Amino acid sequence: LARGPGQHALGRGQLVLGDPDAALVHLERAWQGGYRTPDVAYSLGLTLGEIYRREREAADASSSRELREARRKEIQSKYRDPATSYLRQSAGSQLAVPEYAEGLVAFCEKRYDQALARADEALARAPWLYEARLLKGDVHSAISREKHETGDATGSVKAVEAAIAEYQAVAT
Repeated sequence: LARGPGQHALGRGQLVLGDPDAALVHLERAWQGGYRTPDVAYSLGLTLGEIYRREREAADASSSRELREARRKEIQSKYRDPATSYLRQSAGSQLAVPEYAEGLVAFCEKRYDQALARADEALARAPWLYEARLLKGDVHSAISREKHETGDATGSVKAVEAAIAEYQAVAT
């Protein structure tokens, strides 16, 4: 009876300590063992989302457009799609601020305006939720990258400035 909750607790601990790979092992054990609560779904969504973010940043550093696009597609199916699925299943989680989870899903699906709106709503509900500001910074960073890739230098610079402002707000 304690195995699922124990694996969930270990996974959450690893996530807080900044090791999403170790967190994923424990959280998947909880889920596969039948412990499928909204809180575990939320934790899995956050973990896979963090791994997706890390892998996406690594892919974006590739100088080859073809390799970059191929890697993006691979990590979308491996990490982003399951992350959004788990986040959708997290309704009712006691760990989640629903607007933040919705913002993460919108960000993963490149619905950037909705992601920013949900992050603002999450901050209105839970002003201490620095992760919502991080989400806003990440959204602006992604917008900047996309604008840069399409040749919109002015739009890219504006988005970078917005990202910097959000990251500075988090640091403050």
